[in-house]
Amino acid sequence: MTLAEQPIKEEKKIELLKQFVYALVPEGAPLRNRIDKMLIEEKEVQFDFWNIIHRDIAKVAEDKFKNGYYADAVESAFKEINKYVKKIVKEKSGEEVERIL
Repeated sequence: MTLAEQPIKEEKKIELLKQFVYALVPEGAPLRNRIDKMLIEEKEVQFDFWNIIHRDIAKVAEDKFKNGYYADAVESAFKEINKYVKKIVKEKSGEEVERIL
């Protein structure tokens, strides 16, 4: 099984890869310097999209997503959206709906 197939967070995979390269490549070598530079640039351009997701959706989906449970995260997000839409429909029409999505 490759590192890419391991059920661990991407950040951990990057750290393991970095440790592997550091064990093989001497300090000051061009490859090691390039990896250091890429990792610094990566941190500078990382964008945490959870900051722009509605807090109620992030609350139910973020941990699942970050732990690799993507389908569960999406399902939880849609259930939260469904709950919100049902609430709006009830407020506007006075009627409860069983299912929106």
